[in-house]
Amino acid sequence: MVLDPDLAGRPERPKRRGLPSGMSASEAADRIVAVLLQGTGPILLTVPGTLGGLYQTSMLATARAVARMATGSVSIAAIPYPNGVFDIVTRYFRIGVAPEDNVLAHVLRKLRAAAPHRPVLLAGESQGAWLIADTLREDPALAAAVTRVVLFAKPGFVEMPDSIGTARMGAGMLPGTSRDIDGVVSFAHTDDIVPSLFRHLGPHVLRGYVDSLMAGKGFAYTPHHYDWHDDEAARWLLDGVPPDRSTIHDSRSHPTHRPGSGFS
Repeated sequence: MVLDPDLAGRPERPKRRGLPSGMSASEAADRIVAVLLQGTGPILLTVPGTLGGLYQTSMLATARAVARMATGSVSIAAIPYPNGVFDIVTRYFRIGVAPEDNVLAHVLRKLRAAAPHRPVLLAGESQGAWLIADTLREDPALAAAVTRVVLFAKPGFVEMPDSIGTARMGAGMLPGTSRDIDGVVSFAHTDDIVPSLFRHLGPHVLRGYVDSLMAGKGFAYTPHHYDWHDDEAARWLLDGVPPDRSTIHDSRSHPTHRPGSGFS
């Protein structure tokens, strides 16, 4: 089962993915968890990047790969959170970031209490990866209850906790759980501005941003597209099999990259 239209197809335009008007984070979590609990297999929670992931397709690709590769049922949901451009600033300075407004934290706590026998898997990109890191670092109990995590373009200044998966929730459902080291695989492109801590501001990095501001040009910032790693991410989440090649590379040298093939 898949909750959220952004996991059914790419949104047509950027969209700040906050909560519906009048709904609290706890209420939103209750709705998400109520549907997730109808399933019996692993649970995948995806946290898209800024503006709902219009320019990042990794959440859609990962969700599809997990659904395709799972040997039984799997429940998938996207987590809403304030993810506009301005939210990057408030998140960095921790202005207005209240724990009670964190839907991801509420969902994880409810799942830990209601379904401790089911593995909980997380996937996040960019600002979504940042939210995952902050959430798990602030509550070690939640970090311990998460089975495995895959991150794409995590901001380089963001640290993950070292207690991921130590509770071994759902160990009987997924292979590889007992031998995980830290439960996290993180993908980064060296020519991506986000994981490189804004240090690599060469023309090849900035060109996509400039083009996106020009009418009719679309957005072709290829280095920030991580959908190439869908099968690798799914194998890690479902089977505990780490990628057999480096998770950090120049996206222009990726075997499936074609010059000028940016999304528009």
